[in-house]
Amino acid sequence: MALFSSQPTTNASRRLQAIVPPHFFRHKPEVEAWSRDHWYICFKPIREDLLNCESPPVDFHEIISLITPRAFPNLSGMNDGDPGTQPQRVLMLMKRMGTYKLEGVPENSSF
Repeated sequence: MALFSSQPTTNASRRLQAIVPPHFFRHKPEVEAWSRDHWYICFKPIREDLLNCESPPVDFHEIISLITPRAFPNLSGMNDGDPGTQPQRVLMLMKRMGTYKLEGVPENSSF
């Protein structure tokens, strides 16, 4: 099951089509917050599981790594959000950087 869909793009038409939150599925017990039905809707394919407080089998660094080697700037502040997730955020960003290094384009990832 795909968590998001993408359309083929050319270099001229690439654009950022993702929101990266400061929280993680695995480290935040209130996963049902991702199942909202107003404002913006995240992760529609797994909404029912989120409503049942079930965490998906993936986390954000794994989802973000799917766009490698395309550029991905993380614009969230390092001290924003739940203080309990800050150590996990740094680990997530480092794991994501490893994917970009493996692809030979570490300059395409920043935080």
